[in-house]
Amino acid sequence: MAVASNQKLWLIYPNKVALFDPSTLQSKIYYSGFNRIFDATSDIRQDLVFNSQRGWFKLSSLAVNEMNAEPNFVVQQVIDDYEAQYLVNVGNKIALSSDSDEIRLAFNIAKQHPSQQMQVRFKYSDEINWTVVSMFNHSLTLKNLRQGANQLELQARLEGQSWQHAKSFNYILPYRFFQTKWVIIFVAGFLLVLLMVIVYERIGRVKVAFNSVTQEAFILSLLDSTRDGVWIANKDREIQSVNQAFVDITGYQLEDVDGKSFQLHADFGRNHELESLIWQEVTKTGFWVGEVWSKKSSGEKVSLDLSVTRVETENRLMSKTDVKFVGVFSDITHRKNSEQELRLLATRDPLTNLPNRTLFTEHVQHTIDMTTAHAPNFAVMFLDLDNFKKVNESFGPLKGDEFIGLVAERIAKCLAKGITLARLGGDEFAILIPNQMFSGVPAFFIKRIAKDIQRELRPAFWLDDTEISISVSMGASVYPIHGDKPEVLMRCADTALNRVKITGRNNCLIYDDVMDDLVNDKLSLESELIAGLNRNEFLVYYQPKFKLKENEVCGFEALVRWQNPNRGLVSPDQFISIAEDNGLIRQLDFYVLKTVCQQVKVWLKSGLMRGKVAVNISALNFQQADFCDSLLKIIESEGNLHNYIELEITETAMMREPERALKSVGQLRSKGLSIALDDFGTGHSSLGYLKTFPIDRIKIDRTFVKDIEFDEQDRNITSVIVQLAKHLGIAVIAEGIETEAQAYLMHVMGCNEIQGYLISRPVAADQVPELLKSEYKQIGSIDG
Repeated sequence: MAVASNQKLWLIYPNKVALFDPSTLQSKIYYSGFNRIFDATSDIRQDLVFNSQRGWFKLSSLAVNEMNAEPNFVVQQVIDDYEAQYLVNVGNKIALSSDSDEIRLAFNIAKQHPSQQMQVRFKYSDEINWTVVSMFNHSLTLKNLRQGANQLELQARLEGQSWQHAKSFNYILPYRFFQTKWVIIFVAGFLLVLLMVIVYERIGRVKVAFNSVTQEAFILSLLDSTRDGVWIANKDREIQSVNQAFVDITGYQLEDVDGKSFQLHADFGRNHELESLIWQEVTKTGFWVGEVWSKKSSGEKVSLDLSVTRVETENRLMSKTDVKFVGVFSDITHRKNSEQELRLLATRDPLTNLPNRTLFTEHVQHTIDMTTAHAPNFAVMFLDLDNFKKVNESFGPLKGDEFIGLVAERIAKCLAKGITLARLGGDEFAILIPNQMFSGVPAFFIKRIAKDIQRELRPAFWLDDTEISISVSMGASVYPIHGDKPEVLMRCADTALNRVKITGRNNCLIYDDVMDDLVNDKLSLESELIAGLNRNEFLVYYQPKFKLKENEVCGFEALVRWQNPNRGLVSPDQFISIAEDNGLIRQLDFYVLKTVCQQVKVWLKSGLMRGKVAVNISALNFQQADFCDSLLKIIESEGNLHNYIELEITETAMMREPERALKSVGQLRSKGLSIALDDFGTGHSSLGYLKTFPIDRIKIDRTFVKDIEFDEQDRNITSVIVQLAKHLGIAVIAEGIETEAQAYLMHVMGCNEIQGYLISRPVAADQVPELLKSEYKQIGSIDG
């Protein structure tokens, strides 16, 4: 069959199609092993249309430009579909499924020249080097493809021929994690970073370990050098280490406490209760601090200022949190002993070692807190020694303190166990009778204790070979009848005590509401006393002195009276003690002296002057350094009246500072003043000083005179005083004479001068002329 040169001949086979070029005698084969061709036809453009198992297909003829050119190779993709294979032309882009990782390609050269070896090389578009593959099969499978969108270039040749021009196509392979170089790079980078982190962490651990060792060495050095004891325990409270100060303070070595909890010891053994309280607080708040008592290994008591702390630290080497308990303490035994000594000084009376006012108040408050419905009452008693001032003035403050100690011993001796005795100050004591002591009515028990105290103090005391008798005044209050606070109960007891003093001393009274009125009256009286001095409300009365033998007035004693506009004429017993307490007695003494000097001038002018006028000088005034100068200045301001004034000074005032008193008395007598020793026999005079003092007169106190008719002892004492005065060349006068029998006995004993209501009561100055007219009273029987 003749074929034109520009025509091509289609050759149809059951499983392939070939385009034969008569001019070159070569054909291009389109091969499909599993795509059987049933029928084919050619159109006017020489394109082949054929029917196959997979449908109709159309193949276009390719114009051959150069007859001498090497035949172009055709690349087709081999598709596997179950048990069948078919060829698909490779377009610009091939899409692959996510489960595919290869491309299978078929080349026409291999089919056209099956007897020759074919070589194929390929590369990615971004690569320079080709990958060469020699093959005898007509297909090539590319595996391990890059994921993502890629361009692949292919070239083919027969053995001994040159490479044909490159064919390129694109394919897209979905990314799969473990099949990409980026994953490898990422993993490699991750591993590299991980390695760096591990290395860094290892270096950090080394640094931490080094720092820990360095820090631990520093801490150990610090603990060994500190003076505070330190123990460190694990999370189970077991001691792991201690420092040297721990050993020095407690006496326990590490082996003695290793693995044990920190222990506190008391007299009864281990103090589990306190330890439990400490650990409860540490568990709750992480910290406890306080002062505790314990014992050393030797058994010696030791006071510790202790703090226990729960410490949490991050262990970087082990990557966990460590829990430790750290105890730090210092030895404060010396300080605590000093504090106890200071507390004793602050709460104990140094003279008697009894509780003082502060500690007694604490005891009262504690008793209030402990009262119950079954025992609701307890009592507070205040005690005050009667006339202790005279003892103190006679023997001096040191001996007075010694006497207070003797009294405290006797009172404590007679009190039952459980009763608290305290010294509040001076000669004042306090007693706390607890509620368990009351078996019935509180008043009955209080009176019984008061009688026991009075009975115990009744025997005389001996002080420097001198016999001293003392009595005691007592006041009491009962809880809760008279108050529910310590200060209220103590005030009520003190009020009752003051009432006893006012009503005669040496007694015991239980507080009554009426007593407050008396206390308030005393305060009011003190205020009125100050105002009275400023308003000249005080008067001077004169009580005559009488000579028995001569039966005539021989002088006067000036006695002060207070003409209060609201109270009337107030007795000295009501205001003298107040004046002594607040210091007004000095002003009152000088007021009386000045008034007496003015009255003496009047009597001298009228011819009524008899002997001398005695003026009482208080002990407080006599003790002042400027007393003599002040007194002489007053007298001289009224004229030369020294010879008409007699100063009555108590023997206790004389005996307080004998040397200074001797000097003062000498100065006063040198000016012409007479000196009388008042209240002789009631104090504690020394006969040696009595002989030395330039005294003009001794005045026998009324306490020896009032019972002289019936008491032989009083008569003997009075007789001795009179005889002693005679032997010393000192005049004697007895005061308080109220009966003729008393006057007679004094006359018989040799005392010629008397003073008292038998002669006359104190009278105002304007009544003295009338008194002098009737001075010759009918007491002649005394003389006979």
